[in-house]
Amino acid sequence: MLTNNTPEWLEATDAFISIQCGAAQLVDMLCQAGEHPDVLLSKTRLFMDDFEDIEKRITPQQLAQLYFNATLSEGHDALALKLGQRILPTALGTFSNGLIHAPDLGSAIHYLVNSSALWSPLLSLHIKHHDKQLYLTFTDRFGLLADQTLKQFVIAYSLSAIDSIISWISEQQLVKNWVLDIEDCNQQTALEFNAWFPAKIQFQQAYFAVSIPERLLAHPFNQASHILFTLDHKRLVKQTASQVSLLNIIRSKIIDNIQTIPAANDIADQLFISTATLKRKLKKHKTNYQTIVDEMRAREVYFLQKKQQLSDIETAQKLNFYDVSNLRRAKRRWAVP
Repeated sequence: MLTNNTPEWLEATDAFISIQCGAAQLVDMLCQAGEHPDVLLSKTRLFMDDFEDIEKRITPQQLAQLYFNATLSEGHDALALKLGQRILPTALGTFSNGLIHAPDLGSAIHYLVNSSALWSPLLSLHIKHHDKQLYLTFTDRFGLLADQTLKQFVIAYSLSAIDSIISWISEQQLVKNWVLDIEDCNQQTALEFNAWFPAKIQFQQAYFAVSIPERLLAHPFNQASHILFTLDHKRLVKQTASQVSLLNIIRSKIIDNIQTIPAANDIADQLFISTATLKRKLKKHKTNYQTIVDEMRAREVYFLQKKQQLSDIETAQKLNFYDVSNLRRAKRRWAVP
C-alpha cells in the first residue's frame, strides 16, 4: 500500500548542480580558446549571465548538453583532461577542507566517492575490494551518457580530477602505481590518456575502472587533520544522503538482492510509488527496469570473472542462475566478454 512517506531522490530534470562543478570552468576554457558562446550553450537553455549568478543551479540534462557541446570542439580529449585539473577542490565548496586534510589515500578516495555529486554529478563512483586491490568503478547517475564520446569526456575529466587532487595533497605521484581500465576509444584519445596519466593503462576494456593496490591506502598525507576531516566527512555524508539519484536507488536495491532480483512492483512499493509511475519515471530516463537489472548483473558477472577469476560454474552458483547454460546465454545477450 502506498503512503505519503515518499523518499527523496534526484532525477535528470532537477536543478541542484552548482555551476562550479565544472560548468563554469569549461565555459571559461572554451571562451578563452575562441569558442562562440552561442555554440557552446546551444540547447542548454543557459546564458552567459547565468555563470555570474552565484546562486544558479542547473539540471543534469543541462550539464550533459554542455559537455556534449564541448565534445564537438577540436581537441576535446585534451580539453576533458585539462578540465579535470581545474575542478578540485573548488567544486567541493565548503567541503574542500575535508579532502585537503584527509589523513591518508584511503580516506581521500572514500571522500571523493561520497562527494562525487558535487564535483562529477553525472557519474556515481563505487568501491570494491578484492585480492589486495581497491577497485573504483563508475555508473551513469542519471542515464544521460549513452553517447560514447560524451561518456568518455565525463569519465576522462573525472579521472584527471582524481589524479590531480591526489598528486597535490600527497605531493607524490601515487597514481603511477594504479591501473586504469579504459573502454573502447580512438587512437587520439588513447594518446591523450597515455600522455596525461603516469598509471598503467589497459585499453579496450568492457568498463572504465581504476585499480589501486591496498598497500597504498594507508599512505599518509602531509596536511592530515583527523578532526577537520572527520567533521567535514560527517557534514558531507549528511548532505549527500539527499542527493541520491532514482537510478542509483534502484541499482542499489538490485545489487543488495543480486541472487534473487526483486520484481519491478516490489521496487515501486519500496519507493512508495505505483508500478506505473516507476515505469514512467524510468522511461523519462530512457531506460526500463529490465535494462537496469541486466546492466547490474552484467557488471557483477564481469567483476567476478575478470577480477576474481571465477569460472562460469562458480559465477552461476554465486548469482543463483538456473544453470551454467543460462549464464552463458545471458553473457552473450549482455555482450560480456
